[in-house]
Amino acid sequence: MKRLFTWALPLLLVLGALAWAQPTGQITVIGPVTNGDCVKFATTLQLQDAGGTCAGLGPVQSVSNSDGTLTINPTTGAVVVSIALNHANIWGAQQTFPAASIPSATLNPTTPVVCVITSTSATTCSNGGSAANNGTYTTPSGAKFLIAELVGGGGGGAGSGTTPGNGGAGGNTTFSTLTANGGAAGTNAAGGSGGSSTGCDLGLAGSNGGNPTGATNQSGGNGGMAALYSAAAALSGINNIGLPGSGFGAGGSGAGDGATASTGGGGGGGGACRKLITSPAASYSYSVGAAGTLGTAGTGGNNGGAGTLGGITVTAYFQ
Repeated sequence: MKRLFTWALPLLLVLGALAWAQPTGQITVIGPVTNGDCVKFATTLQLQDAGGTCAGLGPVQSVSNSDGTLTINPTTGAVVVSIALNHANIWGAQQTFPAASIPSATLNPTTPVVCVITSTSATTCSNGGSAANNGTYTTPSGAKFLIAELVGGGGGGAGSGTTPGNGGAGGNTTFSTLTANGGAAGTNAAGGSGGSSTGCDLGLAGSNGGNPTGATNQSGGNGGMAALYSAAAALSGINNIGLPGSGFGAGGSGAGDGATASTGGGGGGGGACRKLITSPAASYSYSVGAAGTLGTAGTGGNNGGAGTLGGITVTAYFQ
């Protein structure tokens, strides 16, 4: 009698629901029913042991999300579940989003962003990266590390003839604490020495400018070159003006002479610097080395060649 009573109540509830649904036919119980277990329909008119108690069964009291990836509001009644947009979700499979659904999205790039900086004016970087402007480089969002390469300005070549003018020295290029020094000016007595660098993982001195000669009808000294991004200036030629360098940090060549000695010395190439920057800061200050000015012609001579500007290349990597 006790056994019958312990499962009679769940059974009566089921039978009551069936009565409300107005079933047709006789309902039977198949197999034994364990004391305290719920029953379930095996077929439309047959009940059997459900294999467990009725404890915990009933209406849902509230809904929650354990890892924060979903937003549930409200948590009771007719709940609404959506993706938590402020949570950093990690997808287990590739997701495809229609372009029209994210017209204003800004995605962190995975390909490197390269900035080539040749002045303090605004510089737009590749791949939609941040800009360098007014002496400040802004690190792109999400960058893991940077590689900065600097070249100092190239020195100017000296003029030729009697009492010619010397060239001007190239300016120093800086990026934060890194410095690539400019090449020295060419003079009527010697070619300019190449610039050095400080604070770098790899520092390379620029090559020296060619020396002048005291003889007549000679070419001027060649301009020196930077170890990165430049080519040396060619010889000026007999009784000809000095030639400017090409690329970043190249020295100008000295002027050649004719019947009036002497030739001009070439300007030195700018120093070069390369640095790996891990855990980059939000921004860095910079300055670009000026080009060395040309030396003016003396009596019976020619002008020397100007050096070229220094430059900076900053490459941001994201993985």
